[in-house]
Amino acid sequence: MAMRRTLQNFIAFQIGWLGCVFSAAQGLPLLALIIASGVVALHVSTSPTASHELKVIGAAVLIGASIDSLLLIPGWLRYSTGQPFASLAPYWIVALWAMFATTLNASLIWLQRSRLLAAICGASSAPLAYWAGARIGAIELVEPLPALLAIATAWAFVLPILTHIARASGSPATKADRISGSELTSHA
Repeated sequence: MAMRRTLQNFIAFQIGWLGCVFSAAQGLPLLALIIASGVVALHVSTSPTASHELKVIGAAVLIGASIDSLLLIPGWLRYSTGQPFASLAPYWIVALWAMFATTLNASLIWLQRSRLLAAICGASSAPLAYWAGARIGAIELVEPLPALLAIATAWAFVLPILTHIARASGSPATKADRISGSELTSHA
């Protein structure tokens, strides 16, 4: 059952990410918001402890909105649509952060084993995701190298924080891992 839930979570996130990014690229940020909201709603509605998941999602939304808004300040990247205010991250990318949070106690739970691993994965995968978003047309990397380095740096710090929040949320997934003997003790 756990493997099935993990696979469902992984597939839902991948489809949701593509749907959000393609929708934003086509000038349909509201559709991106609807897609992300649907993935989040599906995850929360099937979670054994929705309240724990909502705490993680809330934290990710606050952190993500801050990070993506800060990334706008130097002018190294621009979003194609969905920005009610030029200085704030668009609502569709904030919704992507919420959707990403659904993976932290599911398909990406293995990142909770090591802060170093989470930092490395964040620093390497986030720039690829933003680069792919730029290739699709949802964002513009005005200054690609500084933008991608800033994204890598931000995610190297943010992903370990988010995995810590997910683990500390008391999710049954993390409790089950501890009880079953695969204690997530390494905090490299």
